[in-house]
Amino acid sequence: MHQLRTHHKHKEGRIFAWMALMIALAVGLTRPIFPNFVKLFVGTEQAVSIFYAAMAAVMLLSALGSTFILHKITRTKIIKFALIISGIVFLSFIFVTRIHTLAILETLRIWLEMILLVTLGLFVRDFAKKHNLGREEGLHYKFQNIGTFIGPLLGGFIAIKFGYEFVFIAASLVTFYTFI
Repeated sequence: MHQLRTHHKHKEGRIFAWMALMIALAVGLTRPIFPNFVKLFVGTEQAVSIFYAAMAAVMLLSALGSTFILHKITRTKIIKFALIISGIVFLSFIFVTRIHTLAILETLRIWLEMILLVTLGLFVRDFAKKHNLGREEGLHYKFQNIGTFIGPLLGGFIAIKFGYEFVFIAASLVTFYTFI
C-alpha cells in the first residue's frame, strides 16, 4: 500500500515540523515589541524605519552568505550552533543599553534566523521523496506559520502583562527548548 511520509506523522519528520514551529514562535514573540524597543534607543519613528531597512539588507546578505556556510559545516552542527547562539542573543537583549549593541545583536540574530530557516528547508527537501516534496514542504510551512501566528499574540500579551524583558526571556527559553 502507498505510504505517505508526512512530518506530523512520520517519526523523524515530526522533529522538523516542531522545530519550525518553535523557531517561528521564538522569533514571533519579539515581533510586536521590537519596534518600540528599538524606538527607546533611536528616539524617532524615522530612525526605527532606517534601522529596519538596515536589518533588511542584513537579511539579504545572510541569505546569500548562507551558501558558503552550508558548504563548509554540516547541517546538524549549524542548527545546534545557531539555536544556542540565538537563545543567548535573545537573552542578551535584556542588557542592551546602546544602539550599537542593539544593532550588533539584531544583526547576529537575523543572520542566525536566516541560516536556521534555510537549513531546516534543506532538511525537509532531503527528507522528502520527489513525489511528496510539495506536500511535505506544505506541512513544514504550515507548522512554521502556526508559530508565526501564535508568537506575536503571545509576545504582545506577555509584554503588556510583564514587560519587554519577559518577552526576551520567553523567546530565549523557547529557543533553548528547541535545541534540547
